[in-house]
This record gives sequence, C-alpha cells and structure tokens, in this order.
Amino acid sequence: MDRILKAVLWSLPYLVSGFSAPLIFKAAPDPVTGGHFAGALFMFAGFWATYLSFQHGFSLWARVVFMGFVALEAFFWSWRFRITTPLRESYLLGINGGAWHGIMTVLYVTLAVILVTLEYRSRAL
Repeated sequence: MDRILKAVLWSLPYLVSGFSAPLIFKAAPDPVTGGHFAGALFMFAGFWATYLSFQHGFSLWARVVFMGFVALEAFFWSWRFRITTPLRESYLLGINGGAWHGIMTVLYVTLAVILVTLEYRSRAL
C-alpha cells in the first residue's frame, strides 16, 4: 500500500492538470482563456513527468516518450496560444483542432497510466 500511495503522490502534479481542466473551463470567461490556462497546466504536467523520468531512474524509452510528449505539447499549445479560432474550426497540418485535442487527451491519459506504473515500479528498487 505504501508503494501505491507514494506512486500516486509523486504523480499527483501530473494528474492535477487533467482533473482541473473542466473546472478551469467552467471558471474561465471564454474558451480561449480557459485553453490558455489549461494548456499551461498540461505543459507543466509534461515537464513534471519528464523531470520524474530522470530523477527516479526510468528507462531510456520512458525518458524519450516523456520528452516527445513535451515536444508535441509545445507544438500543439504554441499553435493554440497564437490563434483565437474555435478549436473545431481550426486546422493544423491538415488535421482538425478537435481531432488534435482528442489525440492529445488520449496521449495524456495513456502517459498518466504509464507514469503511475513506472513510479510504482521505481518504489520497488
């Protein structure tokens, strides 16, 4: 139980982004502003996961995956910060903004599971 608790606690800064996004959008004056705040939190989440991957001795593949996630997030969120067009009406590299958002969400959730799992495993070492 101690390993699970520690794994979740170390992963909590990453997980906060996903849990707080709906609250941010509810409190924001408009979707663009909400997206800016949520995007900043998701960028923090990616940096946190990358930091943990180095600090807690994750394997090289995990480090590369988390660094790739940060790069993809930076690409997506820098695009979103520059435009005010609604997400569903915008396109990046020929892909609809809504599809990009879906891809990023699935990737975020997948990496959350991987992060908690790797944290759990690193507690056994």
